[in-house]
Amino acid sequence: MGGKDIYENDIMELARAGSRPRYIDAPDGTATLDNPLCGDRVTIEMRRDKEGKIADIGHDVRGCALCQASAVALADTARGKSPVEINAALSALQKMLKDDHEHHEKAWPTLAAFRSVHGHKSRYECVLLPFRALLVAISEGEGGDASRP
Repeated sequence: MGGKDIYENDIMELARAGSRPRYIDAPDGTATLDNPLCGDRVTIEMRRDKEGKIADIGHDVRGCALCQASAVALADTARGKSPVEINAALSALQKMLKDDHEHHEKAWPTLAAFRSVHGHKSRYECVLLPFRALLVAISEGEGGDASRP
């Protein structure tokens, strides 16, 4: 860790892009999740296309730059992806944060921006929260259990 700045340029650029809420018309699912450790709150709205893939994502983040950046990275990359691909991206992101290896898939290059968070365990949930919220919104849109993944 040795003084490594977790708020590197890529993260700050993403965070600035997500500083304003983005809402979508007629979402198929919506979820709001909180991070009780730091107070982040993320609301994700999503709409699916006819094949069940993500057609559009809205987000409203009341939280730190990491959470805002993660929501923007998710919204920018999740369009056209299936719930299975989103779940795989969450798993890859968790592994990258924990192991500091490049587990992100080529389809999700934006996830590399969060490598600087490795070793800062208390900040992992800030990065993961938007992904978790999207999976809950997908579940809600399917009429499933909207419990936290």
